[in-house]
Parts: sequence; structure tokens; C-alpha cells
Amino acid sequence: MAVHSLMSAARGPVRHKLSVADFERMVEAGILEPDRRVELLEGELIDMAPIGPPHASVSNRINRVLVERTAGRAVVSVQNPLKLPPHSMPQPDFLVLRPRGDDYGFAHPGADDVLLAVEVADTSLHYDRTQKAKVYAAYGIVEYWIVEAAGRRLHRHLQPRLQEARYAVVDVLTPPVRGRGAGAAAAAARLRGTLAGLRRSRVRAPQRFARSDGRRPGKARPRGA
Repeated sequence: MAVHSLMSAARGPVRHKLSVADFERMVEAGILEPDRRVELLEGELIDMAPIGPPHASVSNRINRVLVERTAGRAVVSVQNPLKLPPHSMPQPDFLVLRPRGDDYGFAHPGADDVLLAVEVADTSLHYDRTQKAKVYAAYGIVEYWIVEAAGRRLHRHLQPRLQEARYAVVDVLTPPVRGRGAGAAAAAARLRGTLAGLRRSRVRAPQRFARSDGRRPGKARPRGA
């Protein structure tokens, strides 16, 4: 017994991951307040950053564009849970979901329901590019965007590699912004062109952004190709 205790101490503390079921029970029991901005990612509770005016402004514009462009062909879900059992339940800023008769009233959407996931990033950019991207790729989210709240860049992730938990294609697209005052408004306005090809089964590539390296967006290629 003493030897076992010493070996356990040498390994350090053991982390116990929360499951999606644990998370839902905590909410139902009132341990987590309904209005608290918390999500479950890889078994850990993550406090989400407060939403400031730049984040809110970009989100409002993206919401308007998504609703207009989907035109009833898909469900636009705003800051609602995405169920990725056993250990993740993130709350993306936007999900474009396959239509369902109950509008997801009986169960939260899962990975197979998602056409597009969108995160608006200000202070969370590194987290969204690393931890969030890893989880979304591992569950096969077919397309994932990160829109910088500062309005300068859109990070577009395609071709998820489930076993490697990464996206094979990551394009960084920038709007042709001129002057310092354009910022988030100009970038959000340019999003109008990115959803023109939305169909029931997929979201086509953005066509009105230029690559950060100055090349015109064409067929997506893996990084390093």
C-alpha cells in the first residue's frame, strides 16, 4: 500500500474529465447558473470572455448575413450548445445547421448536423485557433471559420482530419481594407459575398477575400503544398 501511494504521489495529481452528461446535470442542478458563459471542452469547464462592443458589432453583422443568405435553407444557431460527446459541449458564436423539423427543440445538434461553425475572436484568437480547432476537426466539423473582431482577417478551416485532430487546409483571408477606420465594419460587410454559394449540403468557399499572401483565393490547398 505504501509503495502504491508513493508511486501515485510521484505521478502527481490525476485530472478527472467531466462528461457531457456531468455538465448537463450541473446545469440542471443549478451548480452552473443558466446565464453564466461557460462551455465544456475536452472535459474541462472554460469561462468564456465577456462580449465587448467590437465582438457584438461583428456578430450582429454576421448574423444578418447568415440569415439573409441561408434564406430558410438552413438553421442559423447563435451562441447555442453543440453536443460533442463524451467530453465536449462548446458554444460557438454561430452554427449553420441542417434543417430539422423541430428546430433542434428536442436535442442539441451534433457534429453531423453542422454545415459551418463560426467563432468571433478578440481575446480568444489563440484559443480558437488551437483548442477549438482541434476539437472541431476531431469531430469532423466540415468547415470552421474564425472572424477576428478587429475586422482584418478570416481564418477558414477545411478538410478535417479526425484521427489527427487537425484541419488539412487553413486559409487566412483578408478583406481589401483601406484606411484605419474601416475595421470590423468593412470586414463584416465583405462576408456578404462568402455565403453566396450556400446549399443544403455544404457551404462554398468565400470568393470576395484575398489571401494574406496576396494571391487570389482559388482551389484550397494544404499548408506547405
